[in-house]
Amino acid sequence: MAKVTFDMKALDTFIGKSKEKMEAVAKQAVVEAAARIQARTPVDTGFARAQWFPVINGRQTAETVTLATFTFDGMKLGDTIGIANNASYILKLEYGHSGQAPQGMVRPVAAEWDQIVMVEAQRVAAK
Repeated sequence: MAKVTFDMKALDTFIGKSKEKMEAVAKQAVVEAAARIQARTPVDTGFARAQWFPVINGRQTAETVTLATFTFDGMKLGDTIGIANNASYILKLEYGHSGQAPQGMVRPVAAEWDQIVMVEAQRVAAK
């Protein structure tokens, strides 16, 4: 009878690196989507655009943020991620009240989600 044993260290290393890459893709894709939503938010006074903030598992993770600082620090695979806006009229803007964003901000970015993930996955894989 022949017996073969395998050292699982290599598999553990592969799993660890794969998880790190999946987390990087997820985080970068969410940051990109959030930045797109914020950038598409119509500007009159700038209030609505400035009211976006990240949410992880239903909890606000930061006060309002600028486009350059939108982060989801602490995000892990399996978390529920989102962004929220405290402007009382944000739903009106989302549903076409402004000629600057007649299709809204969130729905168009949601339609782009698969493409955003693919681009970020290619970026992570290229590293």
